[in-house]
Amino acid sequence: MLATVEMLRSGTTCCCDMYLHMQSAAEAFEASGMRAVVAQGLFSFLPDPAAALQDSVEFCRRWNGAADGRISTLLAPHAPYTCHAEYLKEIAAAGRSEGIGLHTHLSESKAEVEQSYAEHGVSPVRFLADLGIIGEHSLLAAHCVHLNSEDIRILAEANVAVAHNPQCNMKLGNGIAPVSELLLAKVPVGVATDGVASNNNLNLWEEIRLAALLQKGRQGDTTALPAPQALSLAGEGAARALSLDTVIGRIKTGHRADLIFIDLEHAQFQPLHDPQAALVYSAYGSEVSGVMVDGVELLRDGRLTLFDEAEIYAKAGARANRLFAAAGVQS
Repeated sequence: MLATVEMLRSGTTCCCDMYLHMQSAAEAFEASGMRAVVAQGLFSFLPDPAAALQDSVEFCRRWNGAADGRISTLLAPHAPYTCHAEYLKEIAAAGRSEGIGLHTHLSESKAEVEQSYAEHGVSPVRFLADLGIIGEHSLLAAHCVHLNSEDIRILAEANVAVAHNPQCNMKLGNGIAPVSELLLAKVPVGVATDGVASNNNLNLWEEIRLAALLQKGRQGDTTALPAPQALSLAGEGAARALSLDTVIGRIKTGHRADLIFIDLEHAQFQPLHDPQAALVYSAYGSEVSGVMVDGVELLRDGRLTLFDEAEIYAKAGARANRLFAAAGVQS
């Protein structure tokens, strides 16, 4: 719930969450009013990988379409380096049988790519393509930092979507994803945070700004990833990446009313000439005054409407203190 507070306060209406404890996460998203795509992380080294996959399938059946359609699901092999080939095939087969898309981490670090060449003789992208994971499924791939031209072609031809996590990639020293090249190849790209463990906040405004700046710096081109295109990474582009572009991402007849309201009467926006550039390069997130998901106001005049923010802070603090104590760490 604490994460939903942070996201709503900075104007995030929808997110994709993949890892552990996803039952609790799904319940939090349902209670918060947010829209979410949820996926349980799967690993070959779990005590019973087959049971974990079956549990994940049942989780998807339980939550796909829940909360009046606000919650959808994916099957999530964590990464090619944490799931062996046969397990990846089993997950893919389950996805085909259930009609569920896949989500994985892909080509995040140089070490991952080097390991793939050492073990398989090909890049992680080519490895998944050779297994049929890429090409036969709807796939959302996180990171995609270290790609060659063939990798980008494979992703584009298979309509694989990419979750771009610029701040996380910088913090972990993993490099800069070739976002401009991906977009030029018509690969759907959405901006993301990766999560507080590798980022320290869930503020998409920071990711939008950093995405735009990094592409300019990487290419030595001030026109790379211009403001409207950078904003789209958190709007229509992100909706495409999540396969939700027929539902959200645009203000359009037939789309759901997922909207945010921004107060432009702040010093950093003045004098206001180009609203899109102002949002990309000057917004903090605190300027968000209202948030609506599915036509329901979740933030009104800067106040959350569905739950007690102070109570969530108190509970989160108490749980953190218990964990610190159990670990022998002084908080």
